[in-house]
Amino acid sequence: RHSWGKAEHFDLRFGNPDGTKMWGFTCFKEPTKVAGGPKVRCEEKQYHDFRWLDFNGKIKPGQPGNPTKNFEAEMKILDKGKYDFVKRTPKFLEVVLHGKDWDGRYVFRQIEVKAAGNSLAADDEAKSKGKIWVMWKPVDQTPGVAVHSVEYSFKDGVLYYWEGKDIDQESL
Repeated sequence: RHSWGKAEHFDLRFGNPDGTKMWGFTCFKEPTKVAGGPKVRCEEKQYHDFRWLDFNGKIKPGQPGNPTKNFEAEMKILDKGKYDFVKRTPKFLEVVLHGKDWDGRYVFRQIEVKAAGNSLAADDEAKSKGKIWVMWKPVDQTPGVAVHSVEYSFKDGVLYYWEGKDIDQESL
């Protein structure tokens, strides 16, 4: 959990097999631990230094790891464990997490978000790129089983997403 002021996000990081770097996702809400639970919007992150993997604590304003100059930031490790890759394509990732709290099959799917009125989702990468990542823990926890496509709608400027009726071809 990475927080500062009233803002927070959740960093999910995967280590490279050679142990030199890690990559992963920033989730804008706490990822569900329950199969079939809510989907969470994420942003894929590029490589990070391993020094952050074991960091628990506060970071002064303006220092590396603190995105603000006005607030003290805090990083708190909520879970650790190993993972298995199941599948990766440019718009799809499936992993099995083996953590204490986050355990089981998780799916990440990139979707293209079309404009709602004259704008996209507020202040995130969807506004500039039109694409977002969504993460969830499917009801069927069998690795490799196809998942349904992700559909979305806007209501009062808020982006909502859910499982559609069609099979997600990226997951096959």
